[in-house]
Amino acid sequence: MTRMKLTLTIDWKKTYRCRQNRLSQLQSAQEYFNQFPVLKLNDGYKLLLEDFSTRFQEKTQNKSIYTIWPPLVPIIVQLGKEKKVLLPELEWPEAKRDNEVNLILSLKVLSWLHLVTIRNHMQKRNFRPSKLESLESFLLHIQTIGELDTKIEERKSKALLNKIGLQPFMVCVGPINQVTFYVIVDSQKYVCENCLMALDLTLKIFFVLNLQYPPECKAVWQTVDQLLYKLENDIDSNASSVLSDIEKKLNKIE
Repeated sequence: MTRMKLTLTIDWKKTYRCRQNRLSQLQSAQEYFNQFPVLKLNDGYKLLLEDFSTRFQEKTQNKSIYTIWPPLVPIIVQLGKEKKVLLPELEWPEAKRDNEVNLILSLKVLSWLHLVTIRNHMQKRNFRPSKLESLESFLLHIQTIGELDTKIEERKSKALLNKIGLQPFMVCVGPINQVTFYVIVDSQKYVCENCLMALDLTLKIFFVLNLQYPPECKAVWQTVDQLLYKLENDIDSNASSVLSDIEKKLNKIE
């Protein structure tokens, strides 16, 4: 770390309480980014991670997604096969799926395992988004970077129509065996080194910026949180069901 970046990090930590007070008065993540434009730098996400560490140090100490998630991958993939999840990558022979492909596949399968029901308070009725809608709100997979800005604008329009803000989401670009990962926070794009970095960063941003999960994948994110950090106590019954299935398989291994 250069001296300038070290100084910036130290100053950022010193202003934590002041910035939290400011954040509580703002209407969107974009307003916060506009007030602290250093977050718009390519590595601005590191400052958000600093805030997460400050806020949840006791709960997350000695917990790393890079040690927790990999053992879960074969369990989640196996559940996908047992539940007959309709993802073409599940049919690939194992020799064709490298480590990163399996990690991505575990996220896609995890989304498909959840049965999401959303309450429409305006129309006072429930509706169920499609599996694809739920998956794409959690992890959007596109083939070319040229599609990304269009997809972001589509989501902004949908969020505006539903009178909610645009929540953070993950994007992988390219064929599944050669992808680039992004985390999108309103208009900000953070490039991630791999699938697990994107998952970890997105989850932490929800908590750091006090943002709600998208309703289409709320239970999925609650499951991710319970598997990694257990920051929330109140979780959806559907998330509880999926967690129970995963834990049963873990217990058999142990």
